Amino acid sequence: MDTEVSPRKIPIDRLTLARLKSGFIALDLKTTGLDSLTDRIVEIGAARFAHGEVKETFSTRMRPDAPTSSHAGKPDDDETRFDAPGEAKAISKFVEFISDALSGKTVMCAYNASFGFNFLRRALTRSHVHSKIVYVDTLAASKAAIAGLNDYRLETLQNYFKLNSPQPLRPQAGALCCGEILCKLLPLMETQDLSFDNAERGARSNRPSKGRPIIDCPENYCVVSIETTGRSLTWDKVTEVAALKFHSGTLADSFSASIKPDNADAQIVWRRFLRFIGNSILVGHNLHLDIDFLYDSVQRCLHLPLANDYVNACSLARLLLPHLPHHGLYALADYYNCRPITFYGASSKSQLTAQCYANLVKDIVRIYGSAEEFRRAFPCKRK
Repeated sequence: MDTEVSPRKIPIDRLTLARLKSGFIALDLKTTGLDSLTDRIVEIGAARFAHGEVKETFSTRMRPDAPTSSHAGKPDDDETRFDAPGEAKAISKFVEFISDALSGKTVMCAYNASFGFNFLRRALTRSHVHSKIVYVDTLAASKAAIAGLNDYRLETLQNYFKLNSPQPLRPQAGALCCGEILCKLLPLMETQDLSFDNAERGARSNRPSKGRPIIDCPENYCVVSIETTGRSLTWDKVTEVAALKFHSGTLADSFSASIKPDNADAQIVWRRFLRFIGNSILVGHNLHLDIDFLYDSVQRCLHLPLANDYVNACSLARLLLPHLPHHGLYALADYYNCRPITFYGASSKSQLTAQCYANLVKDIVRIYGSAEEFRRAFPCKRK
């Protein structure tokens, strides 16, 4: 069995800021397509920063050792060069470069980080490399620290900070650009209210009208997923929300919106979101934290509670599949061979969650005979 690798996104609180100022490794990848299940990395670029300066860079190409997805198009000649190393050899060289990050000692960063680190996770797993990688997302950090930009593309941020680095056409240049942007963001984020104090985080724990977590298999429900600037409920914000509405287990409607934190348009988005979900039971993966983010966002913008009950698909998976070593969304998607239609952000996660939940319900019915029997098997888990 392959060794499970789970890069973990961390909030940029005061502790993380101190670590990033000391040093970090920026990452950028080129892939044959957008689907990490069938596509492969063909080039890796990385840059090591210390105290705001570039100290070392890394670049390698690799042969895609597996078929690519049909939407990816034909790879260019550079990607199919026979003198490029195979995945195992290229990953071995890359592992040497990021050895301190594998243990979590050094933080990594990337632009739209979940996309790149999902590809890296699968490549490390195939090479049987265990890691405790932690990373931050410069896209999310940029949205949190800079207000008023029309978009947050790398080129836009590069121009905003008047950087002289080359256009990020290849991964090594992309990694350098990403790292320089993070260096510029760090002093901006120092002026914000960053806290990793448990007592302060607990200040928002009082959510009197919050819905209940339930162990159930509803046929009518809304799958929800969000993207945030980090995992701290104290200062991080929701930057994207997606939802899929199901009636009798069939997809009926979808919702997706980007959100500029603290922008007046956020009120419009949250009103549309509340109308979309109505009184539906919400389904999500690892939903406990997401529900708190959603509750706080709706309360802050509209002064309304989010009272919907919710089902945590991760909890269902732990009860139903105790033999699995991990129950994260991507591990569960691998187990059920699920693939999203889109490949970015909250929409991708909501699609994966919906597919995993549908498979969990099928297994519940197959193993227990009915959802009711499953609920009876875990009475102490149902609230």
